[in-house]
Amino acid sequence: MRKVIITIPARRGSKRLKNKNFLLIAGKPMWQYSVEAALSSKVTDHVYFLSDDAAACAAAIELGAKSILLPLEMAGDLTGVARASLYAIDLLQETENQMFDDLIVCQASSPLRSAEDINSAYKKFVTSGADTCVTVSEVDPHYFHWAGAENSETHKWGMYFGGEFLKKRQELPTITFPTGAVKISRLEFLREHGNFFTQNTVSYTVPSSRSLHIATKHDFHVAKNLIEHPLDSEKEKSDIISEKCGLEKSGSLDVDTFEGMKVLVVGTGSIGAKHVKNLVALGVHVSITDLIVDRAQSLAQEYKCNFVRSGEFEYTQFDSVFVCTPTHTHVKIAYSVVEAGVPVFIEKPVSVACDNNLLKLVKLSEEKKSLIMVGCNMRFHPAILKMKELLDNSSFGKVYSASAQFGHYLPQWRTCDYRETYSALAAQGGGIILECIHEFDYLLWFFGSVKSVYAISATVSDLEIDCEDIAEVILEFDSGVIVNVHMDYLQLRKRRGLEIIGSNITAVWESQSKNPEQVYFSLYSNNSENGVEEVDVEACEDMYLEEAKYFLKKVKEFSRLEYKEDIAIYNSISHAKNVLQLLEAIKESATTENKVLINNG
Repeated sequence: MRKVIITIPARRGSKRLKNKNFLLIAGKPMWQYSVEAALSSKVTDHVYFLSDDAAACAAAIELGAKSILLPLEMAGDLTGVARASLYAIDLLQETENQMFDDLIVCQASSPLRSAEDINSAYKKFVTSGADTCVTVSEVDPHYFHWAGAENSETHKWGMYFGGEFLKKRQELPTITFPTGAVKISRLEFLREHGNFFTQNTVSYTVPSSRSLHIATKHDFHVAKNLIEHPLDSEKEKSDIISEKCGLEKSGSLDVDTFEGMKVLVVGTGSIGAKHVKNLVALGVHVSITDLIVDRAQSLAQEYKCNFVRSGEFEYTQFDSVFVCTPTHTHVKIAYSVVEAGVPVFIEKPVSVACDNNLLKLVKLSEEKKSLIMVGCNMRFHPAILKMKELLDNSSFGKVYSASAQFGHYLPQWRTCDYRETYSALAAQGGGIILECIHEFDYLLWFFGSVKSVYAISATVSDLEIDCEDIAEVILEFDSGVIVNVHMDYLQLRKRRGLEIIGSNITAVWESQSKNPEQVYFSLYSNNSENGVEEVDVEACEDMYLEEAKYFLKKVKEFSRLEYKEDIAIYNSISHAKNVLQLLEAIKESATTENKVLINNG
């Protein structure tokens, strides 16, 4: 029986997509998917992870693989997987007297390849008697049919292959391209020729859904999306990959389109105007209403929307309603919308207090099985989603504590006269505690219910406001996690961030400034080079747009009677009520200067 070795080379120093083999997908470094597929293939017990990163080598051993630490000269841009693999095989022969007949290379940058792909490719290699075998995937031959190039002398564009591929589709051959996911060779042949592509090479075809090779940021985000949000069928996966690889789609995906939907936006302040802009961009038929008629009419004219006066419409005329009025009016308007049986989006916070009116709204929504979403756009921030991903995948191990912060100088934050905004007026829901509802929303989303709270708040500045401008809060969660939160209206440089400390890793996110936002995200562990790994988390261009798309998608599902609550991200009114109750406990603690216990019964 032939003796087989599988290698997974994964150097750290890639340039086009920095450290691509080590980028996290669903809480795992990319290379780990290839190691797990190789171990699951059962082709051989000799699975070796090859890397210039000592911590990654140690982690691979914990997974059940063996590992070899590559010297720097075996981890360069031009080394190649064949040379690195042969180096490892020679080292094993020299130090352990290990001898192998066949080599299987699983490149770390192909995380979608399966164990069955490895098994089937090796089986074909053995039965064919070929020198090498490579995985391939189909590409639409019409891309060769229409391939063109500009003549360097005449600068005219023309068909590159001439008439060779100018045939009917039925007459064109099946065209494939090598994916690099699996490469197999007889060792004696590879030593002599140095590559996997010869006159005696066979191919094993894998579907495009498992063929993606990560070379660019775009590739990474496609693979990340497929792994973290699996689609329902291989066909749908193939369609996404096909678009990148030049394949013709097998059928149209159920891409969300919102054209033709009718939405009423109530309230045309800064947040209402933002929603109007985004809804129009999504193709929605938007109507606007506001008691400040001039402002509403001006916004309607700017975005070519329909202005309707209060009392001149029925909520049932619309597919959904966005409530973007001052906080103290939210519940009254939302109650009428729910009574009419229309889905409603309520801007945060849902109310200024967890009073009887809010409890009645919650009860009515439960009775009518209404679709209500309370807006908290920070849930759509890439850094928040990254933290949730790490928590869901237990990457932290045991979570010990966390620290959240937000600070922004109020006159810079509110571009109009800040003294006239609700942020400065306690009666309208102002004050830094209620303004920082985002922090408490995602903390409850992350860690569950709170057991107790202790808070200090004060007005320490000369700002012309009648509410607190700084607060410090300590939260004790039922899970045992301790969290401190700092918030203020005072920092001249906008800052927002979160640090979570666990037994395995510590994750730190910090965002600074605004337009553009500068986002920093780092992971600290014993398995990272120098103990720290910088994670590629981009600033979100428009969280409000993503939030609106998400809600409208739910409205469409709801209208088809297929609606199911997505607790992973959906901000229900019950959750919003719990957040508001927490904020009231924080204010009580700050007022009484006592620790407040929270009854979650």
